[in-house]
Amino acid sequence: MANTKLTKEQRMKLKKKRARIKRIKRIGVFSGVISLILIVLLGMTLGKNDRSDALAAKKSDIVDDGLIRVYLKSLSRAEALGMTLDGAYTIDGDAGFRFSRGSEIEVSADGGKLLLTCGGMTLDMGSSFTLKRHLPSDDQEENGLYIHESEKDALFAGDLKLVNENGLIDATLTIGIEDYLLGVVAYEMSDSFPIEALKAQAIAARTYAIDAKRTSKSRAYDVVDTTQDQVYKGFDKRYTNVITAVQETSGIVGMANGKYAKCYYTASNGGQVASAKQIWGGSGAEYIEMKDDPYDLENPKSTVKSARIPYAPAYGSEIHRLLATALSEEMASLGMSDEIENIRIDNIKSIELADPDQKGSRMYRNMVFEVEASGKRILGDNPEYLALFPTPSEATIEEPTPSEPEPTLTPAPTSSWSFGWSFTKADQEESTPDEAEPVIDVDPFLYSDFEPLEGTRSIKLATYGVVEQALKLSINTTNIEIFTIEETKIGYNIYSRRFGHGVGMSQRGAETMAGEYEKTYEEILKFYYPGMTLERIDWTGETLTEISALPDSVGLARARPTPRPTPAPLPPLQGDEYYARVKLETASSTLNVRGGPATSYGVVGLLNHNDRLIVVEPAEDGWFKIKTVELSGFVKGDYIERE
Repeated sequence: MANTKLTKEQRMKLKKKRARIKRIKRIGVFSGVISLILIVLLGMTLGKNDRSDALAAKKSDIVDDGLIRVYLKSLSRAEALGMTLDGAYTIDGDAGFRFSRGSEIEVSADGGKLLLTCGGMTLDMGSSFTLKRHLPSDDQEENGLYIHESEKDALFAGDLKLVNENGLIDATLTIGIEDYLLGVVAYEMSDSFPIEALKAQAIAARTYAIDAKRTSKSRAYDVVDTTQDQVYKGFDKRYTNVITAVQETSGIVGMANGKYAKCYYTASNGGQVASAKQIWGGSGAEYIEMKDDPYDLENPKSTVKSARIPYAPAYGSEIHRLLATALSEEMASLGMSDEIENIRIDNIKSIELADPDQKGSRMYRNMVFEVEASGKRILGDNPEYLALFPTPSEATIEEPTPSEPEPTLTPAPTSSWSFGWSFTKADQEESTPDEAEPVIDVDPFLYSDFEPLEGTRSIKLATYGVVEQALKLSINTTNIEIFTIEETKIGYNIYSRRFGHGVGMSQRGAETMAGEYEKTYEEILKFYYPGMTLERIDWTGETLTEISALPDSVGLARARPTPRPTPAPLPPLQGDEYYARVKLETASSTLNVRGGPATSYGVVGLLNHNDRLIVVEPAEDGWFKIKTVELSGFVKGDYIERE
């Protein structure tokens, strides 16, 4: 039988092992209890966050096709636009004027018409036409066009109407509102924003757009693609969070008093939501309340400018100039110098904001500076200065000689103006310019040393246009910034906040609410638009047709001439070259230009009846080598005629 007696060392190891096991079990039980408590607490929190008072979208009775016309103002009315058609497109729905996927086209303005260039052919399209989108017959996801002159390499998924307006191109995109939002939310916020903030932005932008459509019946567009309405830059499939936010809120709009809500939004409100009346006057959007916004203020990305003011501002500084100028009149009344260089600001005891534009507002019209100051007393005239300007009794007066004519009054003018003096011919002769007078750097007065004023002085300066401008604290073009003042060990910091009008939802505030406090889009909207409700519209939509389902011709519904090539100017002749024209049996026929002098060669281009070309040289079997600006190749001599 084996010896099972444990040594002292083994007994100690076993004791420690058992103690460790018990400790682990106790920790496990304790952890289980803690986990259970956390689950209960979390459940309570989630129950609270079920938010029975949060906004919930109900089904809307509104009927709308969900299409919106976007004027592409960002293209700045170009002279020419290049495009890649990455989808199924025709001209004005004409099956005979279709484009294959990947077609490269250019549209240019020429006088009062538009020219369309594609595949080496230039066509006169009249004053306007529409690139009409259709249901693609392939299985490609993308169905839209890329505009080379646009800011982003993004897809424009809609019909593009092009109009020659005074020699420049106006482009208007008709697009489904949900597709439109994919190109708005990504740039009004960004794909990196929390998903709930993006959802709130999608609803605000959707409401803004559909309300703009309601009021734009007399215009050729509903919204523009700039900050004049909402920034739109096309669709980028990389922005997956934006796609999710738009899709999960599809059709949801804000309503107030039975109408679309005015879902104004701003980049940053500076810590206080502004009301529409406060910023723009008048009435409307009363459901947007003026109130403090701690979420915007908390966001470190919110726009802020700052300026430091020491207790004793230095000579030459902007704040010294402002305060000294304000004191100059009083200084003069005390017999002291009113020159700002002779006024010293010894101590700014306090700076306070005053005169809000309305009760409760953080937009203050004035700042009040309580200062201690010193000035220099005027002791009398400065002899050194007086010596530079002797009195008439001390100066030698020379009588004018006869050769130096005196000006004499002229007769009163009859039919023309006169300056009242006549001069001799000698006066009219060219004279040498006067030499520059020397700069006199001597003060006319004698001053005392700086003498402090008794007590303090209260100086009120306008916040907007004065302090804001002097300290370079302006953020917007209008006077709507919010200012705060912080005292430090060495002086004061003045902060300027608010980027944008400040009305409605703050995008930075929404970012904080969703990212730091896990608020839902309903809670975000309820905070910024407390009187608004949500409804979901089922868009009737646009039914795209395949090009193959279109009639072969436009018929009587859209009578239009067949576009013909616009000939480009031919280059000068070289050597034995000569000009010729295409001569065919009918004006609607075309001549194949081939890659070699035989019908076995591929067609490299087409020429229309009466097109001009250059014959380079003859080839075998009645063929000729020819060229135009757009192409070169070979044609049969039977179909060309020398000019």
